[in-house]
Amino acid sequence: MNQNVNKILKIGALYLSFIVIAIAVVLHLQITQQFDNFFFQLLHAPNNLYLSFFKIITNLGMPIMTVILSFICGLILHSRQRWFLITIVLINTIGNHYFKYLFQRPRPTLPHLVTVGGYSFPSGHAVAITTFILALQIIIKQNTKKRLSLYLLDLIAILVILSRIVLQVHFPSDVLAGTILASANTLLFKYLVFDNQSITSDS
Repeated sequence: MNQNVNKILKIGALYLSFIVIAIAVVLHLQITQQFDNFFFQLLHAPNNLYLSFFKIITNLGMPIMTVILSFICGLILHSRQRWFLITIVLINTIGNHYFKYLFQRPRPTLPHLVTVGGYSFPSGHAVAITTFILALQIIIKQNTKKRLSLYLLDLIAILVILSRIVLQVHFPSDVLAGTILASANTLLFKYLVFDNQSITSDS
């Protein structure tokens, strides 16, 4: 019972955090601008090699790429695991388009270092890569106690998320909100659908 309460509180805290960021963005609060400016300056590309690396790594977070990767991973997973991974990736990827049109936040006025279109909030790349990586980690944790693979997945997600700031196509608050929203949705989906049964096998 306490475990369930803790899970609900954790998920609720994530949704509340997203709402707070969304309100700050809509109201153009100064703290949001300060937050965004700080990370733009912190992650500003010092050289072409740095920039080239992030131009490559950002492709892993393309929503269509994470959908394709989830189907590829699904080929080696049990049916319940496959259903969990593919379904939540599709739900979050499609759902994020509606959030973008709801908020209609323009992208940063800084020079975009890769070609982009559409609105800025929340970051589609952040939502996509967070969903894919977190869902994979949930599956891996239930199959093995090895931590290295989890840390490597964390690193990939962080690099993709940071790439959207480095390339100046998203505000830092966009990627933070996208990461939080994707985490909340993924954990809620797991809680509602799978927490009373194993997703590691078909039985």
